[in-house]
Amino acid sequence: MRNLLRDVQALDQMLKSGRIETGRRRIGCEQEMFLVDQSWRPAPVAMEILEELNEPHCAPELARFNLELNGDCFEMEGDCLSRMEQGLDSLLGRVRRAAHRVRKSS
Repeated sequence: MRNLLRDVQALDQMLKSGRIETGRRRIGCEQEMFLVDQSWRPAPVAMEILEELNEPHCAPELARFNLELNGDCFEMEGDCLSRMEQGLDSLLGRVRRAAHRVRKSS
């Protein structure tokens, strides 16, 4: 709860100090993942997958069985949602392949 409140306070300060851009409409997204083994139990291999993947758009999340994909931001226009989906699908495919390599090496 303290961390959440600290984040909200930081956002408030950023808004008040003009650190959030205006005049542009952008969209971005993140995809949270829970890593599981073949028995659908938590698989604590997040750091191994990150090392194998070596992808700046992918980051650790709360525990060793969570990952987060951070998609690129796009101007909110035209086919931005399709491009965002394609980017996430591509990243997710890379994570899956890295996870399979990690599983095979274990």
